[in-house]
Amino acid sequence: MGECTKHYNLGNRDRRFTENVEINSLALAHSGCKIEPFTVTRWLADGDLIHLDPADESREGSLEVLHTPGHTTDSIALIDRTAKTVYVGDTLYPFTAVHLDCIGSSMSDCLMSLDRLKEATSGTDMKLSCGHVEASLDLDAIDEFKAMLEAIRAGALQPTLVEDDHGEFTNGLRFSVWAPLKEGAAARNGCCGGGQKKRPHTEVGSGGEGGV
Repeated sequence: MGECTKHYNLGNRDRRFTENVEINSLALAHSGCKIEPFTVTRWLADGDLIHLDPADESREGSLEVLHTPGHTTDSIALIDRTAKTVYVGDTLYPFTAVHLDCIGSSMSDCLMSLDRLKEATSGTDMKLSCGHVEASLDLDAIDEFKAMLEAIRAGALQPTLVEDDHGEFTNGLRFSVWAPLKEGAAARNGCCGGGQKKRPHTEVGSGGEGGV
């Protein structure tokens, strides 16, 4: 049996970040895990098409790349119009905390990416296939998650759990997020909203999120 060739397609928005796997890999958060050497065979630009069938290079027969920084600087989404699905990775997912406290995370970028996802799916009945928990999330989740992030930035939400300068915020419905306290009013007011000092998940970083 011949040796299996692995092809890695990664987003090109921040190649320096993506290639720095020694710092950004999620494997560093788990004892005994390591990153095997790999080579990126294609760097994906925003708007690129990944043809699922070499004989069909149409937009409808391909996955369309959408840069969606936020969770990491190199995160991407993949739009499959035939399957009516957008693969959103870790940009948003329900019922467990989204991490905007990683190396390279940015709430501002995430808000921008949510707007891009909403624009890309406007007028469609697509579903969101998330990197965790839910493979068929309704599009109204974009607005719900965005509203929570905006409430955090406006100081309308206080963290329920706190560790050092990070906290977990929740909208009391489907979504929660770990984010720096400086994103909300807690840091400005020197207040932790009565949150307990506990952090149930440790994540060093997650470079290479934007890959297929």
